Amino acid sequence: MSVWQRVPNLVKVCAAVVVLLCLLDFTQRVWISAEVDAREVSGFVTTGYQAPQPQVSDQVSAFIAQLTTAESETVEEESPEQSVAEQTPLIEGGVNLGDMRVRVRAIYVSQKMNKRVALIETQHMKERHLELTEIAVDDVLNNYKVSTITVDSVVFSGDDGSEPVVVPVFDY
Repeated sequence: MSVWQRVPNLVKVCAAVVVLLCLLDFTQRVWISAEVDAREVSGFVTTGYQAPQPQVSDQVSAFIAQLTTAESETVEEESPEQSVAEQTPLIEGGVNLGDMRVRVRAIYVSQKMNKRVALIETQHMKERHLELTEIAVDDVLNNYKVSTITVDSVVFSGDDGSEPVVVPVFDY
């Protein structure tokens, strides 16, 4: 008795189905169905083609205009014109350096490299945007040079020879 006769019929049917699926997959993915030189795309001529301009319904335009006017009226009623400086407060616990307010958030000390880096927040007095910056000794910030970084503060010295400004680490 051969091996093929001992295999149950269900296994034979499953094997045949798997072979057919593999053959179908091969014909769909790999097999080239036509000669490469004989292929032609009848095509879609792209020259001179004009796409239709998008149009917005009049009802949608009216609804958007209504929402815009209602929103602008509520904004005018709730808060009069305020400048950016009035809307955004200065950071607490900072020290003024020229036209910037500086606050030291953290100081990192590397024992292996013998280097200290301070993580500071700077805020411009006029625009009031906040920046997070890493500084090291001899970096310049708003015409102030970082002269020393200690464990609990950063010392800035001005270019004009003014007295040094000590900015302590901000304590929450």
